[in-house]
Amino acid sequence: MTRVYITVTLVLILISAHAQDAKGYYDKGIEMARQGKAEDAIHFFDMSIVMKPDEYVAWYNRGIAKMMLHRYEEALTDFDQTIVLS
Repeated sequence: MTRVYITVTLVLILISAHAQDAKGYYDKGIEMARQGKAEDAIHFFDMSIVMKPDEYVAWYNRGIAKMMLHRYEEALTDFDQTIVLS
C-alpha cells in the first residue's frame, strides 16, 4: 500500500512540475510579445503548447504573435485551434 502511495505521489509531482514548466514558457512568451519580440514569443508559446496542448490561451497568443509578423495563414490556424479548445 505504501508503495502505491509513493508512486501516485511521484506521478502527481511530475505532472505538477510539467504544468509549471508549460506556464513558465507561456509567461515568457507573453513577456517577449510585450517587448515586441514576436519570434521569441512564438518559440516560448511553442514550448508551452508542446507541454500542455489543451491550453487554448497559448494557441491564441501564439496566433497574435504570428499576426505581429504578418503570418496571417499560420495565425488563422492557431485561432481555429483556440476555438476548438475553448
